[in-house]
Amino acid sequence: MLLEESLSLPAAYVLREVGEVECLRSTSAAIADTGVEEGTLLVASNLSAAEGYQHKQWQGFSENLHFSLILQPEFPAERFHEILILGVVSLGASLATHVAPMTSLTYRWPNDVYIAGQKVASVWLDKGKSAEGPWLTLTVSVNLMHAPGDDDGDFSLATMSVREAEGNSDITRELLLETWARQFITEINNWDERGFDHILAFWKTRSEKKELSNILLLDGSEISGSQTGVYEDAACMIKMDTGESVDLSLPQYLHWI
Repeated sequence: MLLEESLSLPAAYVLREVGEVECLRSTSAAIADTGVEEGTLLVASNLSAAEGYQHKQWQGFSENLHFSLILQPEFPAERFHEILILGVVSLGASLATHVAPMTSLTYRWPNDVYIAGQKVASVWLDKGKSAEGPWLTLTVSVNLMHAPGDDDGDFSLATMSVREAEGNSDITRELLLETWARQFITEINNWDERGFDHILAFWKTRSEKKELSNILLLDGSEISGSQTGVYEDAACMIKMDTGESVDLSLPQYLHWI
């Protein structure tokens, strides 16, 4: 059965299934460049060679959830990065409605979701410009049923599936996608009406200070250290082994500046 036959999405979305792709971030950027309708929601069945931020690889599986939302922003470009935090909060809130109340669901700056200390999902924001104007793609991949190592019990890896974390497989791709689609509309309305501070406050309640290693900057240099704080604009303070602290903005991390 096609997803469009089993999903009930708000009218704001236009569902488009793209099958198996190498990297959904690249696929959605190429489609956004053609000037498609805002709210186009691309859903992939699998990712064969996905790449996250900082040139890190992301392994996809066919029973996991991989989707990308195309937006046509009408707000200032200096606020584009805020949508990444909004996407993470939307995903976290969606997962929280389906996992056990005592499950430890946390965020790692700037785009990862963890359960019980293991990564279960990542969110990526990309930008570009078509003939019709600027676009953003918000891409999400959730280790719903499988994660590298969890099927053979290799928990030395810092990843886990939601199924393994919960001990069951009641959450389906369809259910989580529907939940996220509605939650994202709620959060973007909150962002528009109440400001980014409101969204960031929710992110901070689940923020977990973790080591940030080998962050490649646009000038080719690298920094590593521990997250010691996050500012009102979502910039991160990183304390390096030398004791020196560095402030890293989201646009810097995304290689936008």
